[in-house]
Amino acid sequence: MNTFSFDNAPISAISETVTNEYNVPTDYTGIRIFDADCAPKIGDKLECSRVWDDNRPTCEYLGGTCAIEIKWDAKNLNAEIERSLVAANSYGGEYVVIIGGDSAEYGIDRGEIIIRNAIVLAVWRNK
Repeated sequence: MNTFSFDNAPISAISETVTNEYNVPTDYTGIRIFDADCAPKIGDKLECSRVWDDNRPTCEYLGGTCAIEIKWDAKNLNAEIERSLVAANSYGGEYVVIIGGDSAEYGIDRGEIIIRNAIVLAVWRNK
C-alpha cells in the first residue's frame, strides 16, 4: 500500500499513480478519507453515504458515496489534487482513498461530489 504524510504529500506521485496505473477509468472521481477500521481495498464498491444532520448521521442515505471532487481536466492537476487532499483531510481519518464512478451529483459541502456506484481506484495510508 502506498503511504504519504499530509504534511509532505507527494502530489505528483498521486497524480502519476492514478493517471498511469488506473487511467482514471471513470467519469467522476474524488478523494475520500477513511478511518483505519473501515479502510477499503482497490476495486471495492462503496456503500452510499448517509445524510448528516447537525453533525450526526441520520438513517437516510444519499444516492452515492461522498468525496471531494478531483477535476482531472484542471490546468494544474497537481494543484487540483492538493486542493482536494486539503479539503478531504478536514474530515479526518487514516486512509486517503480515490474513488470513481460514471455518474454523480454535487453535495452541500464545498467541493463535495456524490458518486453513484463508487469504486475504489487507489488507497494511501497516512503516516
